[in-house]
Amino acid sequence: MKALANKLSFVTQNVLLGTVTGTMVAYNLKVFFQRVGGTDLVWVLFLLMGPAVGYLSGKERQRLEKLKKEKTELKENMDKIQESLAKSRKKYRLLVEHANDAIYLTTEGGRFILMNEATSLLSGYRKEQLLKMNISQLKMEDHVEEETKQSWLDNGFCRYEEKWKNQNGETVPLEINARWIRLGEHQLILHVARNVIRKKELDQEDRTRRIRKFQENKLFEIASVHRALQNRILTPVSDTMTLLEHMSRAVPGEATKIQSVMNEWTKTRRMLEILVSKNYRDLQTAPARWNINDVIRQEIIYLETVFELGGIAWQTTFADNVEDVFGFGRDFSIAFGMVLRAVLESMKKMDRKEFILNTRPMDDQILMEVQAYSEDAFRESLSRIVNPYHEEGKSKDVDLQLGYHVCQSLF
Repeated sequence: MKALANKLSFVTQNVLLGTVTGTMVAYNLKVFFQRVGGTDLVWVLFLLMGPAVGYLSGKERQRLEKLKKEKTELKENMDKIQESLAKSRKKYRLLVEHANDAIYLTTEGGRFILMNEATSLLSGYRKEQLLKMNISQLKMEDHVEEETKQSWLDNGFCRYEEKWKNQNGETVPLEINARWIRLGEHQLILHVARNVIRKKELDQEDRTRRIRKFQENKLFEIASVHRALQNRILTPVSDTMTLLEHMSRAVPGEATKIQSVMNEWTKTRRMLEILVSKNYRDLQTAPARWNINDVIRQEIIYLETVFELGGIAWQTTFADNVEDVFGFGRDFSIAFGMVLRAVLESMKKMDRKEFILNTRPMDDQILMEVQAYSEDAFRESLSRIVNPYHEEGKSKDVDLQLGYHVCQSLF
């Protein structure tokens, strides 16, 4: 019977209960008024009131039960939502904390609010220390370029590069993506910074490789032209010297004049033979063993012949006990040629016009020493000779270092 009652709705239950109650009250009132006298209206009203009160109370009970059920379901949903948020928070915190990039939140004035572990590693400071610091204390340059300002104005997002000075005093180049975000009434900046030192190294290696290939192609073209010219010149020079020897014997009275001319032609032929040896080395496609002293002599003669040296005096000392080295001949031409030419060009504006060079063995290496009178002028000259895109007076320090990197890769 109880199970059957539970199946009925709250309204039905209360209507039945109210009807029974109202009937009993109405019957009692009827009996009472029949004995003492009175109208039938009262007990009729109570008879009708019972179901009405039962219906209304049943609706209220139904509403309360519905609210109770909704509250229970809401609590269960909130528990699930809280659990889901906790899992998501742990997941994103795990991702942020273990990210390789530095992720940090700052105020508009640059004060640190939040940061991950990578930020501490890049800066060298603990999180507790960073929370007491301003980002300006890490920056090596405290200025914002016009392009950066315009980027902020356009879309609230900015990508730029800057350098930090970490706790050990080392320079850390960073590529930073920053975005304005609003938390409540606060305007904050979210930064994602990446250490680009390896990227810059790879870029430098790529530029070095490309410029080296450019220099190799350029050398090969020049060597091919020189070979064609030398083939045209050497034979006439040899024929001319043979004719002069014959004339010297045939006309003894002019032997002195002829010998003077022959001496000049002998110097010319010796110079051509040196240039032919250099040209032969430049055009070789396989590695071989080369004498460094001969290589340097050939490069000096080539520079004297091709470039305007402006009356620079040479002073060279070559060690006799240096061993031959193995490698591609063109690599020696490019490397030694660029260094020697850079030294000579850096001396053009100097008062002192003396070029000093010597070679000597050192342990298992061969040392070439060249005296340069101005390091800045030498770097500028070397960069201009090595890099076809070099702009004098406008190149950054990284561009000035490019000449060193190319020469280093060749050596």
